[in-house]
Parts: sequence; C-alpha cells; structure tokens
Amino acid sequence: MRSAFLHVLGDALSSLGVIVAGVVILLTGWTWVDPLVSILIGAIILLGSMRLLREALHILVEGVPDGLSAAQVGRAMGAVPGVSNIHDLHIWTVSPATWPQCTRGAG
Repeated sequence: MRSAFLHVLGDALSSLGVIVAGVVILLTGWTWVDPLVSILIGAIILLGSMRLLREALHILVEGVPDGLSAAQVGRAMGAVPGVSNIHDLHIWTVSPATWPQCTRGAG
C-alpha cells in the first residue's frame, strides 16, 4: 500500500516539478532549471525507494521488528507465573503495521 502511495506521490511531484521548471524557464530563460529539477525529483524518489526496499528486505529475512528486543521479550515471558524456561524464541515482522509474531521452539 505504501509503495503505491509513494508511486503516486512521485508522479505528482514530477508533474509539479515539470510545471514549475517550465514556468521558470518561460519567465527567465534559465534552461538549467530543467535538469536541476529532474535531478532533485530523481533523488527524492530514490531515497524513498531505498527506505521502502530496506523495510521490505527486513521483513523478507524475518528480522526482529524495530524497537523490540528478543531478550526483553524472553525476560517478560519468563516472568509469567508457571513459565520455567524460555529457549529458541523467534520474533519476526509480518508487515510494518502488524504486531510481531512469536513462536516457541519444539521440545
């Protein structure tokens, strides 16, 4: 969903940049504004894409969600009455908007 939003935002930004560059060139004759605006738009889109790619890769490799520590979760689980041992704890992100999933190792 976020990638679709970024795509639409990139298209809107590109259109706005082209209009602004066209008006500036028309009023001042500064033709160098066109490649400058193109480079700025490309840089903004590239930075947004890199953040999205990094987040997607983190999910694909089943990384621990940001701001969450497996050690802290293990200690909290171990503090529950009746829990005698925590081992083989796995925590991963299913999606950026989903609560982390936890599993217990067999045995």
